[in-house]
Amino acid sequence: MVTFGLVILAISRGDAAEPNEDARVRALEQRVSALERIVARLAEENARLSAASASAQPLDIPATFPATFREAGGAGTADSAAPAPLSDPVTGQLPQELLPNLGKIGAVADFISGANGGTYGLHPGSYLGGSVQLPLALLPGGRLSYEFSVTLSQSARSLPDTSNVAQVANLAVLASLRPGQTAANLADAAAGTGPAPFAVTQQARWRAQTIQIVPVALRYSWTRLDRWHLRPYAVVGLGADVTTSNQTTSSGLRANAALDPATEQALTSLFGSAPFTGPLIGGQITSSNQLQQTRLPSGQGGTSLGAQFGGGIDWLFPSGLTLGLDARGNWIPGSTIYPTLAVQWGWRF
Repeated sequence: MVTFGLVILAISRGDAAEPNEDARVRALEQRVSALERIVARLAEENARLSAASASAQPLDIPATFPATFREAGGAGTADSAAPAPLSDPVTGQLPQELLPNLGKIGAVADFISGANGGTYGLHPGSYLGGSVQLPLALLPGGRLSYEFSVTLSQSARSLPDTSNVAQVANLAVLASLRPGQTAANLADAAAGTGPAPFAVTQQARWRAQTIQIVPVALRYSWTRLDRWHLRPYAVVGLGADVTTSNQTTSSGLRANAALDPATEQALTSLFGSAPFTGPLIGGQITSSNQLQQTRLPSGQGGTSLGAQFGGGIDWLFPSGLTLGLDARGNWIPGSTIYPTLAVQWGWRF
C-alpha cells in the first residue's frame, strides 16, 4: 500500500509540473529568436564595415605604439578619430559648416579691390582692403556672422585754393616797394593783384586718403541658394575713419605782376622760381576758405566715427574659394555718404 501510494503521488506531481516546463521552454525559444535577430544585424553591420575598411587607405602606425595596436591596424581608433566626411545634404558637394570635426568652421578671409564714389565730394578713386568673417548663429533662412574689415579709399580732384602764406608774402614785398600805401598794399596783397608778386588763389591738386576700420559689423547671409553655390548677404557696421589730405600747388611769380625787372630778379633769387610749390602743411597756417567749407581734415588729418551698410552676393566654390561682388554706403560725419563697389575673393576655413 505504501509503495502504491508513493507511485500515485509521483505521477500527480509530474502531471502538475508539465505546464511549468512548457512555459519555460517557450520563454527560452523566444530569447533564442531575439538573439538570432541581434546576431543577424551584427553580421550585416560587420560586413558593411569590412567593405568600408577594405577600400580605405592603410594607416601608418608609428613604431612607438603598442604591438597589439599595430597588429590590429589601429582600425577602431582611426575610425573613431577621423570619421568619413559627410556630403552636403542639398548639393552633395559643398562641405558642411559650423562642424569642427569636418575641418570647416564657416569662417571666411577676403581681399577687397574696387572703387569708391569720392570722399568729401572729391572724384572717384581706388578702394582696397580686406575682411574676416566669423560665424555667430544660425537664423531662419540663413546665418549670422561677425565681420571685421580694414579698407583704404583714395580720392583726388583739381580745385581752387587760397594760400594765406602767399597773402602774407605779398604784403611783406609790397610794404617794401610801397612803404606809404598801407590800404593799397593790403588790398593787393589779399587779392594777388597789382604789383603783388605771388598768386593768392590758384588751381591745386586735392588728394584725400581715408582708412576705414570697422571692428563691429553684422553680416546676414541667405543660404537658400546654396544649391547653386550662391549666397546673397546684407551687412551693417560701425567703425572709425582716419583721413589725411593735402593740397598740392605749383606756380611761380605772377606773369602779369607790375614789377620792374630788377625787383623780379631779386624775388626770384630770394624765393626761387616756384615759391609755395608742393603740398600745404596743416597746423602751421590757417587753412584756405575752400578747405574749411568742406570740413576736410588737412595736414595731419583727423579721426571720426563712421558707419557703413550694404550687401552683395558670394559665389562659393567646392574647393573653398569664394568670389563675390560687394556694394556699400559709407558715412563719415561732415561728409556725404560715399558709395563703394568692389570685388571680393578669399577662402573659407
